[in-house]
Amino acid sequence: MGKVMIVDDELLVRIGLRSTISWQKYGFTIVADAANGQEAIQKFTATDPDILITDIRMPGMDGIELIKILKKRKPKLKTVILTNYDDFAYTQEALKLGADEYLLKSTLDNQTLLPILERLWSKVQQESVEDQRLEKLQKQALLGFSLLKKHFVERLISGELDEQVYHDFLQDLGLDLQENNWQLIFMKGDNQEETTARSDLRPLNLIEEITDKVGALVAEGSSAEEWILIYSFPEKEASYYRKKIIPFNIRQIQTCLKQYLQIKTTAVFGSVLTCYRQLPAEYTKARESMMYRFFWPEKQMLFPEDLPGETKDYCLLESNDQNLSALIRMGDQKQVRKALEGLFNNVTEKKSPFLLRQFCQELYGEMARQCREGGISLSEILGEDEQYPSHLENFQSIPAIRDWFAEKLDQLMTTIKRAGLMHYSTPIREALIYIKENYHNKNLSLSLVANQVGLSKNHFCTRFKEETGNNFVDFLHKTRCEQARELLLHSELLIAEIAELVGYIDPKYFTKVFQRQLGYSPAIYRKLCQKGGRPDEKA
Repeated sequence: MGKVMIVDDELLVRIGLRSTISWQKYGFTIVADAANGQEAIQKFTATDPDILITDIRMPGMDGIELIKILKKRKPKLKTVILTNYDDFAYTQEALKLGADEYLLKSTLDNQTLLPILERLWSKVQQESVEDQRLEKLQKQALLGFSLLKKHFVERLISGELDEQVYHDFLQDLGLDLQENNWQLIFMKGDNQEETTARSDLRPLNLIEEITDKVGALVAEGSSAEEWILIYSFPEKEASYYRKKIIPFNIRQIQTCLKQYLQIKTTAVFGSVLTCYRQLPAEYTKARESMMYRFFWPEKQMLFPEDLPGETKDYCLLESNDQNLSALIRMGDQKQVRKALEGLFNNVTEKKSPFLLRQFCQELYGEMARQCREGGISLSEILGEDEQYPSHLENFQSIPAIRDWFAEKLDQLMTTIKRAGLMHYSTPIREALIYIKENYHNKNLSLSLVANQVGLSKNHFCTRFKEETGNNFVDFLHKTRCEQARELLLHSELLIAEIAELVGYIDPKYFTKVFQRQLGYSPAIYRKLCQKGGRPDEKA
């Protein structure tokens, strides 16, 4: 979980940041906040945050000086500066001195802050993985021979290998590959069976042992059941290696993985290359070609000459006769499954990984659109590990992909029905969602929401009353008071602070509205709750 520290001399800004997003829901926790730079420094060592959010201008030590000091203590600390329009020159200086992102206070909300946090947290995780990998390498007696070969493979396929480093690797490994050709093989485990493998035998160790006689370089891919094998051989023997030696070696590996570890594999053969600099592009191509296993599940080895050309000018969701979008809106689960089956059959017939990826991307987009229209979050349907396109690689067959989408669409339709917004017209549904997401905006008004959903003020007012049974102002007060009630129950914020957080400028007016809605003043409501009750009904 990403650890965040907030530094701002304004209490309301710190409170507002805490309530802007559901921190834990998105994988973050606020480990500390501070009113000035000195307090932040004192709390820094004990809390060790990954991300610092700081105001750029504060009394005493400003944000720039604070970043300088904390970066010396933790060079990989990620920083976000909060700024105003008139601080632009100051902001530029902060970015030059190492700040990662900046955010205007006037635009601060969950839609602007969350993407920045996710971007920085992704960098933190990537750096952490890289640091752990390097630390492990350094502990292996100066990269012991086997580990050094794996590191060489990683550098070869990443493209981050200049001529001097390349020659250094060859010298350290005692390899003479100057005039050689290359061939890359990408292998993936299709492990659908329960493994009863020997616990002392790792797939990578087995592959290394089998390839040792032909001198292949081996490394794991992005998961423990992906392997990259790079063969190098003299140009004059290229045909013999490509047709005989390498296929035989791969077949040995596949047989042993199946026999000893119960891992069934598919191997994609790249083309013969004349230079190591061609390997990164070949690796990318091989990963993409691995999706052909969905169309030929019986084949264990896929060669370049066996793969057909791609179809890239086809849009399944727009071209299908049965309108999937309409079926989802109707909540017809049986017909949705039937339509999905037909669409996936079409994909299977065309045998195109590009089309499969495109179709899955369209389905992800359709789910997102239906969630948005239905007033629910996509995260209620998809887990963190179910995002496109990485999740697609986890499946072993097209029927498995189809069944997963069918299950998710079933869940989506059920959730939307439960949310109870689908009986509203589209503009009123959009208005309700907009109010729910922006109730804290002090300038939220009937005119603003009407404009947001594309209706005139008078027409929107009439339709809103007809469909919801409430006039706009009463509904807004009700929504704000519901949020205020939760804050009274679950926080120690002052009444005035709660009033501001839910969109009221005047605490006295907030108290008046709250009492009219719930029958109690905010202070009395909190006291009654603290005594063990929840007086939701008016007295």
